[in-house]
Amino acid sequence: MMKTSEIQCFTKAWLRSFRPTIAMLACLLSSSCDPGKKWSSGDYAVYSIGSIEDQQLGREVDSGNYIGRVEATVIAAGADDTWIVAARKGPDGSRLFYYFMKSRDDGFMNGEDLVEGPFDEAEFAKRKREYALPELQYFYGGS
Repeated sequence: MMKTSEIQCFTKAWLRSFRPTIAMLACLLSSSCDPGKKWSSGDYAVYSIGSIEDQQLGREVDSGNYIGRVEATVIAAGADDTWIVAARKGPDGSRLFYYFMKSRDDGFMNGEDLVEGPFDEAEFAKRKREYALPELQYFYGGS
């Protein structure tokens, strides 16, 4: 029969060995570690309904429901107090760039009436300088 000190030692060792697993499960169960979200800023998020190829940028209109702003496959996003910017992978593998002013978005507006783009990299760079657009944070497909 095991002594109390041996049981305590065994229990501590067992808990230490499962600490990474416990932390990962806690993260997955909390909304702040939502594996479906790759990026977020306020009401805006890049989310996936299925595969990584389905990643879209949208505005959350109520808990977990989004209205689309930039269609799949979004590979980068960024924001500041005024602007939202995004890049997506085009059908031919090229990068397409978009931006819009947050203050114009009432949450129910059609994305086509709000979002400017698509632009190629050269045109987006020009507009980025002109409007002082924020930097893009790449999370899929490299910078």
